[in-house]
Amino acid sequence: MPHLFWHKNLDFCLNFGDFPNNCFGVLGLSFEEDWLLVSAIAGIMLLAGYFTALFYFRSKINNKHRTYLEAVKKSDNIFILWRPVRNHLGIIEDFKVSDLNKFTSKLLTGEEDIAELPLGEHNELRELIFESLVETVENKREFKSSYRLENLNKFLRLCTFKTQDGAAVSIGSDQTEAFNAKREKLKDVKQIEFICELSQMLAAAGTENYREVIRSVLRKITEYAGFERGMLFLIDKSGDSFSAEYQWAVEKAEVELDDFSSIPAQSIPMFVEVLKEKGSIFISSLDDISEESGGERTFLKKKLAESSLFTGIFENEELTGFITLDSINYPPKFNQNLLRVLRVTGEVLNNTVKRISATFRQFSEENRFKKLFQNMPSGFALYRTEYNDGEFEDFYLIEANQQFENLCIKPAYRDSRIGVLCPEERDWIDNYRVAAEEGSKIFFEAFSETSDRYFEITAASPEEGFLATIVSDRTEKVRSKKELEMRIDFEKSLSDSLENIAKLNNDNIDYMLKDLFRSLCSYTGADRCTLEYRKSDELFSDIYSYEHVHGQLTLSSTNFVEMPESLTPKFEDNILNLQNVSLNDQEREYLNKFCETKPENSICFRSFVGSGVCSVFLSKNDSSDWGENCESMLKICSEPLVNALVRIYAENSIKENEEFFREIFEQAPAGILMLNFDREILSVNRNCLSILEVKNESEITGDFFEKYIAIPEDRLEDIRNHKATDFITKTQHSEEAAESSGQSEKTLKVRVTPQKNASESILKRAYIVIIDDITESIKDREKIEQANIELRQTNEDLKQFAYVTSHDLQEPVRTITCYLDLLDSELEEKDVNGEAKEYLKFARNGSLKIYSVINDLLQFSKAGFKDLNLEQANLKELAEEAAGDLKGLIDETEAEISIDDLPTLKCDRLQIYRVFMNLISNAVRFNKAGQKPKVEIYAESIDGIWRICVKDNGIGIEESMRKEIFTIFKRLHEKPEARGTGVGLAICKKIIDRHRGAIWVESELGKGSTFCFTFPS
Repeated sequence: MPHLFWHKNLDFCLNFGDFPNNCFGVLGLSFEEDWLLVSAIAGIMLLAGYFTALFYFRSKINNKHRTYLEAVKKSDNIFILWRPVRNHLGIIEDFKVSDLNKFTSKLLTGEEDIAELPLGEHNELRELIFESLVETVENKREFKSSYRLENLNKFLRLCTFKTQDGAAVSIGSDQTEAFNAKREKLKDVKQIEFICELSQMLAAAGTENYREVIRSVLRKITEYAGFERGMLFLIDKSGDSFSAEYQWAVEKAEVELDDFSSIPAQSIPMFVEVLKEKGSIFISSLDDISEESGGERTFLKKKLAESSLFTGIFENEELTGFITLDSINYPPKFNQNLLRVLRVTGEVLNNTVKRISATFRQFSEENRFKKLFQNMPSGFALYRTEYNDGEFEDFYLIEANQQFENLCIKPAYRDSRIGVLCPEERDWIDNYRVAAEEGSKIFFEAFSETSDRYFEITAASPEEGFLATIVSDRTEKVRSKKELEMRIDFEKSLSDSLENIAKLNNDNIDYMLKDLFRSLCSYTGADRCTLEYRKSDELFSDIYSYEHVHGQLTLSSTNFVEMPESLTPKFEDNILNLQNVSLNDQEREYLNKFCETKPENSICFRSFVGSGVCSVFLSKNDSSDWGENCESMLKICSEPLVNALVRIYAENSIKENEEFFREIFEQAPAGILMLNFDREILSVNRNCLSILEVKNESEITGDFFEKYIAIPEDRLEDIRNHKATDFITKTQHSEEAAESSGQSEKTLKVRVTPQKNASESILKRAYIVIIDDITESIKDREKIEQANIELRQTNEDLKQFAYVTSHDLQEPVRTITCYLDLLDSELEEKDVNGEAKEYLKFARNGSLKIYSVINDLLQFSKAGFKDLNLEQANLKELAEEAAGDLKGLIDETEAEISIDDLPTLKCDRLQIYRVFMNLISNAVRFNKAGQKPKVEIYAESIDGIWRICVKDNGIGIEESMRKEIFTIFKRLHEKPEARGTGVGLAICKKIIDRHRGAIWVESELGKGSTFCFTFPS
């Protein structure tokens, strides 16, 4: 059946659901002829008629509802029929739009005919209305609410209620235009309020806080507009340029206002033109400005802004400035409504700045006149003229400036009678009366004995009944005039002295100093003038002494003595008047060297020149005071005198150094040339002339270097690039030199060094060239190389000879020894004694000794010529191995062997083993009779060098034999019973030398020996 529902906002609304609009049922009957059946049929007919009537009236109502529904769907109002979507638990998960009109469909989706629209596909609408729909369906509540769809930029007013079949209906209208109009109206109100707030802030700005107020206004505007920096530019008085007066910016976005202090309008013509025409410019990026607008692009780059908004400030339709809002890190949200705020605020800002400037000008004018009045160089006083019965009575002070009060001997009070300047002012009253009564200007000069001052006074009457006086203190001028006359004499004398100092040189120093000292003594009244000068770090000083009475100047040199430290602080500006200080004994002793009379009658000038010092003393025989200009005269003359002496001594030193270095230059064993940047020869020494076979320096000076020396092309490029280089070249001998030397050419080694000063700039002497004639050196080197080849061949022959000789001699000696042993056995069997037995013993010992010598010679040969087999070896193990192999000898002599920890070093194990064998066996064999041998082996590291020591308590070695024992076949003991061939220590030395070490012995006769050898660590 159709479902009918009612609502107070609508007449009615019909939802047919799934019921067909026109549905008629057909009923077929079969019955028998009995009344029951007829009754049944009649009842059925009655029921059919009832239902037919009911269906008719319902259809009529439904047609009426359908007509209304069609009208609603075709209207411009919102109509949505929501049908809930439930899960298996009956919980609403979503809503589907089962019916909506075209207006609503187009509003939500942009399409007019949508069959179904799941709410979940419209996220924004779902978030806004889903809970309301659930509450409506579940609790039958009715909701009236407004919804703003941000994505669609729509504002909807909806009423939602439940239908009889459990669905929900939302009806309403699109209120977007009304909402936007209301919002714009609200924005206008807020803008007006914001502008009023800024205007009130600027209206409250005064001369003390106007900068803070303007910065606050810029901050509010910048934050309101969403920018990061705001700047106010105002046009200057000339009207040709703009200056950034104020700014506000977020942290790290501020710029230096000085960089925008004066921007010519001609440099940004496009900005100025657009601001005048449109009032504002918004630049989103630098790409908005064409390359032709170079000034504008430079201006924006200087501001380091991502985007900028320019708003003009106008007065009488003339551009008087502009406000810039800059975004540094992100683009702002710009809208046109912001421009009105900026334009109005800009005008208020401009008026505020003008108001503050006018106030400052007003204050400045007032302060200027006040300062002018108070800071007048002359005293100013205004008096009131008082009369009594028409007769003049007196003058009374009305106003006075600070300078007048400074001139007064007592405070100048208002209404005080004339005379506050000084008592003598009462004597000047007649002049004042003439000026006041006649209205004329009176000028006169007067002296005040009370204040000891000279005054220059101008009196005049500005209007009847008043007197104005201008008082100038002329004391200094009058006294300066007198001093000037004295100074003329002083300067004349000084001019003569300075002229003499300027002419001072090494040739006339004695004469000029004598004349200068005579002038100083004559002007100051001194009897003696003494000058001490010591050059830097010299032990002696030169002393010039002048006696004014005799007119004699003497020069002497003496040991320099430092001035006592207690006297140094007493100098003021390098001058010390000894009449004004007390001296101790040490100071007197020092000063007596310069002052023959009492030191208290002297004045001294002292100046340091580097680590040197110059002192000038003026002294006199009596104790009268020095004149007031004496100290000045001494200082003014002494300072240029010191400079002159420094110059003279420096010139002498330079001259000596030049002569010294010139002699070194000339005596240098190599040839030396000085070249300029173009490689022209400036100077040469004697050896260079000899090498180049030139007689005089004048013949070569000015020539190009390449004329005498051939330069390889690659080296020539280095010289052109001012780089140091060297090369070897050959040059032809002259015919005369070729005949004398027997050679046609010679070989030269050339080194070219560029010269630069500390700043790396090229000097006038751009190159120093050193030439060595290496012709003979090459010959000598060839001879040495040939000799080395021959020596190597000789060594190889000697090596082969020693090896073959020692190896081939072993067999005959071994044969002789064997036969001597057989002969000894036969003699023993035959029981032969006497001399034959003794001779046989000597022969056998001799053959054994020859065998030992041959064997040692073979070992010496191997130690000197066999290649080293270097490997890491523990020296302690090698020493213990050598001691173990000598066990028989050690047990025989009952020797004590102690071996400390020894390092592991890279060496030839076999040869170092042999060194330990020789040193340990020598230490055990050469011992004192009746004393057990003691041998200590230890190691020390000194400065990265390992020292291995073998120490014994044996017989010791004489000092004269300590070097000879390392020579082959050189024995310490030549006695027959002494064992050994004299080769062992020579072998040790040969082995250690090949290991790049050293071996020596430290010994004292009778107290044992210590053999030491070293290894690099």
